[in-house]
Amino acid sequence: MISIKRTGKLKAVGIAAGTVGIFFAAQILVSLFFSFAAMTRIDSVNDLYGRVMESASLISIISDLLAVAVILIIYACRKNQPLREVEMRKAPARHVLLGVALGVLSLMTVTGVLYLIPENALVMEEYEEASSSLGQGPLWQTFLATVIVAPFAEEVLFRGTILKYLRRAFHPALAVLFSSLIFGVLHGQLIWIAYATSIGIVLGIVYLKTNSILPTIALHVTFNLLGGFSFEAAVPEFVFALIAAAAAAGLILILALGLKEKPYRYRSELNGEQIPAETPVIDVRDMSAGRGQNCLHNVDLRVFSGDGLGLRGELRDSMALIGVLNGSVPYQKGSVRIGGHELEQQRDPLIGHMAMLTPVRTYLQGTTARSNFTLYWRPGEAFTMQQTMDYLFRRYGVAEFADLPVESLSPAQLTLTSLVLSIARDQNIVFFIDDGQIRDAQTASLVKMILGDLRARGK
Repeated sequence: MISIKRTGKLKAVGIAAGTVGIFFAAQILVSLFFSFAAMTRIDSVNDLYGRVMESASLISIISDLLAVAVILIIYACRKNQPLREVEMRKAPARHVLLGVALGVLSLMTVTGVLYLIPENALVMEEYEEASSSLGQGPLWQTFLATVIVAPFAEEVLFRGTILKYLRRAFHPALAVLFSSLIFGVLHGQLIWIAYATSIGIVLGIVYLKTNSILPTIALHVTFNLLGGFSFEAAVPEFVFALIAAAAAAGLILILALGLKEKPYRYRSELNGEQIPAETPVIDVRDMSAGRGQNCLHNVDLRVFSGDGLGLRGELRDSMALIGVLNGSVPYQKGSVRIGGHELEQQRDPLIGHMAMLTPVRTYLQGTTARSNFTLYWRPGEAFTMQQTMDYLFRRYGVAEFADLPVESLSPAQLTLTSLVLSIARDQNIVFFIDDGQIRDAQTASLVKMILGDLRARGK
């Protein structure tokens, strides 16, 4: 049976619950350890409580790091790349800086709203008691716990794990709402629950827009850092209302517009030049090719980086057009430019950056998926061949039979191997022709998954 890594609703909820369980278990274990350690130096239960509360920040640091370590170890044991799996992906500097700005605006909005809400004496007493417990112990421990460790750990757990899996199974809005509610409820105190849930929504939106937890960590760090400063001044309510409204407007504006990617610039590997985003990666102008039934007339087509384009119609027409684009079919008229270069003038180098996602391939007897990968792989800048192969084989389910001779594989396993080998070279442009060779839902789901992954990476 070939395993395709799709996340169902039950599995996503299970992973979210398991992550919360790891978080709680770490808190309980570390608290118990400190409690037992303090029992040798106390005379009463009150003394025990006081000793433990003095170590609250240290307990928070150790338990948060322990929870993150468990998550990373789980990924490592599954032979995944742990930091990549928790969405610790490279992010543009502007996204990180906007995360900082969002942290400031979020704090201003929350502070203004809390100031304007009528106070409840019991709730405020609980809030002040909970807040004071965080400030016990050395200042450096409190700072490290609330400003450094907690934002890092909570983003790994709540955005990099819980939200990551929920978004695969639910609508993004529901996934953000569910993960934010979990994030808020785990803060315990009523006021903390309210603003943690609200900030969780902002963090979730930032994560969805950037596909990285680096901007959310920047936002979280800023919010916690500035939230540690007390502000006492006689400010009229209408001023707070204006500040909160302005901050909320800025928050919405940045979330809606500021986190958009800068125009992508395709880097040509032929001569290192950069081609602006307004220049299509595939640019076909008034092209004619072929003869007879397979003839194409006056074709105009422009595809930009990251686009996913589908062609509908007669199979022979699609195959003829793709044949022209991948250099196997000559064209008699017009222009075909790939990455800013005329295809006829740079045919061989350009072909090396294009792939055909095919479910059928011819293999030599006695070879394996692993040995065939070494034939198709092309050295890249980011990862070694072994890293690339391990990731692709795990991601798409080839790892379980990667070392078996091809003649012993089932047709489904051969199809899966062929599809994965198609993207071994990490090409910039990938073609797929649905010519009826994909006959089962499982393989169709895998093709969809591969194409989605490639598009998400800007291919």
